[in-house]
Amino acid sequence: MKAVSVEAAPLAAKPQIGSMLSAYLAELGVGEPYQYFHQYWVEPGHRYPFLIRHHSGLAGFALVRHVERFEMAEFYIVPGFRRAGIGRFAVEELVRKFTGLWVIRAFPGNERALLFWRSALRSHCIKHLVEGSEGERVVFTFESLGAR
Repeated sequence: MKAVSVEAAPLAAKPQIGSMLSAYLAELGVGEPYQYFHQYWVEPGHRYPFLIRHHSGLAGFALVRHVERFEMAEFYIVPGFRRAGIGRFAVEELVRKFTGLWVIRAFPGNERALLFWRSALRSHCIKHLVEGSEGERVVFTFESLGAR
């Protein structure tokens, strides 16, 4: 999907991501601020902020972190860009970028998110996909084969 790009978010993009993050947290019903947001620009090698662009505008963001494995800490597509394949394309690009073990967590009551992740994680660059649970969350673990 050439009209979509996933790019590292520079410090100058922090306000844009912050605005989308607020909308995302409101959509999830979370009232408190995201305590790790600022660290995405000061912990290189551990936290990675990304912008997701569509030729017609800013379509979303992703926050990836790495401790023992990669984790899609937060992922958001602006409502007007949903159901167009943009999110799925962005997930595949990010998973290809970071080869190794991954985890993605979702709330079981968020059926739209669960359907999205189940669909988006069906990729030829992923192996050993397992869906399980961790406390109240649905957890997807897998291995990224990286770029091919």
